Amino acid sequence: MLVSNVDNPDLPAPTMWVTLLSITDENYDVRVTVQIMDNTVFTKANTIQELPLAEKDRSPAALEQRAYRMTNRLIESIIKDPGFQKVLTEPRGSIELRIPPRRAHVPPGSVIS
Repeated sequence: MLVSNVDNPDLPAPTMWVTLLSITDENYDVRVTVQIMDNTVFTKANTIQELPLAEKDRSPAALEQRAYRMTNRLIESIIKDPGFQKVLTEPRGSIELRIPPRRAHVPPGSVIS
């Protein structure tokens, strides 16, 4: 298994991030983006909602558990999304690396023959 890191990057590996657009105790709005080789191949808005809590039920512990539940639902909805699954699992053997060739350093005023 190839492990990608700074010293040994797996360049065609998908890069994914979740952008938090809005958050309240009742609602998470995010945008999920996946890029492969600097090309955006998947973008999707995602919203997770909970019903409002009655004032008598609002406590730090209840709000904390609600936030954990909403976060779990958010992650689950991203992972189960068919479009997200497709971009992560489709073969990428044909992706060309877009790395410019290295050029030898030529000092100014040099003549190349």
